[in-house]
Amino acid sequence: MNPWLGSDDVSTALNKIITFLPVYLYLIGQLPKTLLIRPFSFYGRATIRAIVSLLGWKNPCDQIKNLAPTQPLGELVPAQAVRILHPTAYLGDISTYELVVLNSLVKAFKPRNVFEIGTLHGRTTVNLLENAEQLEVLYTLDILEVLPANKFSNHPRVAKVKRIVADSRKLDVGPYAGKMDFIFIDADHTYDAVVSDSMKAMEMLSSGGCLIWHDYMMMPDTKQACHEFMQQHPGRLFVQIEDTTLLVMLPAGG
Repeated sequence: MNPWLGSDDVSTALNKIITFLPVYLYLIGQLPKTLLIRPFSFYGRATIRAIVSLLGWKNPCDQIKNLAPTQPLGELVPAQAVRILHPTAYLGDISTYELVVLNSLVKAFKPRNVFEIGTLHGRTTVNLLENAEQLEVLYTLDILEVLPANKFSNHPRVAKVKRIVADSRKLDVGPYAGKMDFIFIDADHTYDAVVSDSMKAMEMLSSGGCLIWHDYMMMPDTKQACHEFMQQHPGRLFVQIEDTTLLVMLPAGG
């Protein structure tokens, strides 16, 4: 025992520790959420952008001029109720608001055949499954045979999901050519991969189909590849959705 502490002092210190122990345990329990989950939420990303802006850091993507006009979601599709499953964003997921946008688009465009490049946790998969009311088949491709999580496995419409395990750059698009009404690209963000995914997506897209890229406003390689794609398809209308990193190629004539 510390000779400078009396028994009363020791007793008081122990009582304080016991009193605040639940608080300490709560704070420790919140650390994973604070460090790994909240930064990827809509407000978490907005906070991070504000902080790095104050520090003078510039996203390399900002140095590449946008070729697509920015437009609020409300001007693109009518206001409607969508169902959000698994709203919390984890590492590698799209933000919560981007999930709202994706669900709104798939509900508004009413696709029958959907193709997703990049499954990961299956979070966007299950949301597309939930909100594509006229869905017949949802193909979701990922290079991982065993997913780190599978959020769509217990959904009542899971039979409509067809998993494809493959490198998207080696995908044979023959069986899907011209049949997909809604395609979402969110896989390998390197330049070559985005170029390949975009070309294959265009081959698979139906005449009235919608094509969406994630991280257009975040990854320089993605942005550059998308710009080249836009220049190759001057007759199509492209829109960057406000407050997201999503780029949308609207249906022909849309």
